[in-house]
Amino acid sequence: MATKARRSEDAEGDQDHQPPEWSAEELGRKLRELRTERGLRLSDVAKESGLSVSFISHVEQGQSDISVGRLMRLAHALHVPLPDLVNLPAKRSVPLVRADERAMLPTPIEDVKMELLAESPTEGRTYAVSYLEPGSSIEASGQRPAGQDYFIYMLEGGAVIELSSQDPLGLEKDDSVAFTSEEFQRLSNPTKQQTRLLWISIVSEP
Repeated sequence: MATKARRSEDAEGDQDHQPPEWSAEELGRKLRELRTERGLRLSDVAKESGLSVSFISHVEQGQSDISVGRLMRLAHALHVPLPDLVNLPAKRSVPLVRADERAMLPTPIEDVKMELLAESPTEGRTYAVSYLEPGSSIEASGQRPAGQDYFIYMLEGGAVIELSSQDPLGLEKDDSVAFTSEEFQRLSNPTKQQTRLLWISIVSEP
């Protein structure tokens, strides 16, 4: 799920959520800047994140889309909050995030949106609300480093999750499921209404 998200600067927006503007080049510049500031080589970040040197190099050159999960691993490897990496609003002075103040995370899937909830006080955790429009899906692709746990709690609507260790599982309101990055294959919304879910991800050492 690639690159950079910006909140609208339109003063007339009255805190309305605006679609994020993507820039793979800007994300690459920021990643390279943070890495060099810390005196890290590509191989250092690769070791810490569990991602390959070639993949990180492509991201730094603005030549690769990147999922939220991989963004989290890079932020974890650089020891920075996720908002610092993708230029989301700076960390708040208080831990409270109002419903109309959520920052939108970058996603290349048009019918899938993700909003950040309160920032975790400990490193490597992300709390978000995800919205899947009817017929939309999130699919695993490319390199999937181990050591990332996910938890989903269904708030509204329905979904189907496909894991390598299970037959497809139907999810309804108030259902929950936990799984690892290695197991995940696909999450889809086959219903005719929007699906809303709580999404938690925890990155551990690779």
